[in-house]
Amino acid sequence: MKNSIYGVFASDEITNFILKPMTGLIANTDVKLLPGRHWVAFFLNENGILEVFDSYGSSMNHLSAYFKHFMKSFPKIKINEKQLQGQKTTVCGQYCLFYLMSRVRGHSTEKILNIFGSNYNSNDHFVYNVIDEQFHCCMTFSNNYCQSCTSCK
Repeated sequence: MKNSIYGVFASDEITNFILKPMTGLIANTDVKLLPGRHWVAFFLNENGILEVFDSYGSSMNHLSAYFKHFMKSFPKIKINEKQLQGQKTTVCGQYCLFYLMSRVRGHSTEKILNIFGSNYNSNDHFVYNVIDEQFHCCMTFSNNYCQSCTSCK
C-alpha cells in the first residue's frame, strides 16, 4: 500500500502530477498557502479511469480550477456524487484515506460506497474509528474546516 498512495498535497501541487494505474493521492481544495478546507481523493483504476472521491458527493462543477486542470490529462473520469459525510463534520481526510486504502486492496468503488448508509453521523463515526484504529490519530481542528491528523504525545 505504501507505494500505491503517493501522499497528501495542496490543490496547487497536483496540477502536473502523473498517476500510474492502481495508485492515488489525497489533495486539499485549498492551495498550500492556506490552512485547508476539504480533502478529496484521486485514484487511477486498472482501466485508466480517474476516480474522484469526495465525501460530500460534490459534482464536477464544485471542484477547484486546480483539480480540473489535473483531471484534464485523464480521458475518462468517474466522480462520486453520493454524499457520505455530514456537512458540519471534519472527517473528510479519514474518508479519503479509507477510500484509497480500500481501492488499493482491490475493493470496488461500489462496494466501498455500499458500506455507508444515509445516516451521516453513523458514517462519520465508522470511518473515524476505522482510521483511528489503524493510525491512532489525535485530532486538531481549525474553525469548521477539516482537521489534520497528528501523532499523539
